[in-house]
Amino acid sequence: MKLCYPYLAMTEKGRELSDQELKEEGVRILEEVLRVSKELGIQPYMAYGSLLGTIRHKGFIPWDDDIDIWMFRKDFELFKLRFDEICSTDFKLIGPETDSSYTFLMPKVVSLRTEAREKNLKPIKDYGVFLDVFVLDYVDVNNPRLEELRTLEHRRRVSTFRNSLILQRLFFIYYALKHKETRLKDLWADTADILHQIDSICSSYPQGPVLRNDGSLQSFHQYFMAEDFASVIEMPFEGLMVPVPCGYDRLLRDHYGDYMTPPPEKDRKQARHLTYCRWR
Repeated sequence: MKLCYPYLAMTEKGRELSDQELKEEGVRILEEVLRVSKELGIQPYMAYGSLLGTIRHKGFIPWDDDIDIWMFRKDFELFKLRFDEICSTDFKLIGPETDSSYTFLMPKVVSLRTEAREKNLKPIKDYGVFLDVFVLDYVDVNNPRLEELRTLEHRRRVSTFRNSLILQRLFFIYYALKHKETRLKDLWADTADILHQIDSICSSYPQGPVLRNDGSLQSFHQYFMAEDFASVIEMPFEGLMVPVPCGYDRLLRDHYGDYMTPPPEKDRKQARHLTYCRWR
């Protein structure tokens, strides 16, 4: 596969990436993920803001700066097993298995050419420009274990206390006291263990017509129809051809409403996921 963006000859170690360089590095990660996925015979899909950007802008939403993909659980398990073996040396798949400071629900593929720090969190090993992998699982929307998942997600959020900076720690103390699903002892809970419990429940449902991913509490009851992922359409994204789920219209309407109409200019705030991002 031809590289959309050439490798930089001089990355000027320690220099902060510009907004454009951050996006270019994100595309480079996406290109590698697509290459490895093709070699493994698995199917990723553009997701969330990256899917919207593909359809509406043929690339990034101008005020966004990261890339999201979906991947079915079965495909992700193979991807997790083989990615670091197959990928180029300056990429890595990270998650709770790679660093006890990792607190996110979704694993990430990162560029090892960069180093970055997330807002309000202590440094995470090998963290850099990233691509989020949202794992799709089948689900029974009437199953009471969904409430167990909700409680675990509250506990996971509070358990990030140990890996947070001071102001964020104060927020999590307040959060633990406010929510009935949590207790103060959850401030010292093992986040990796909670993430393992969440994955165990999410992967326990048999195949069916409805899907969800390990998203945040804000999207807890967001479900997808499996038929919308029955096939893919190749569409352009920043010069690459990327896989879009066949049911992208319903997926985007359910999440964004009238997705082809951009928000008013006053609401187009530039995303800033990282406190800093520098070349290694």
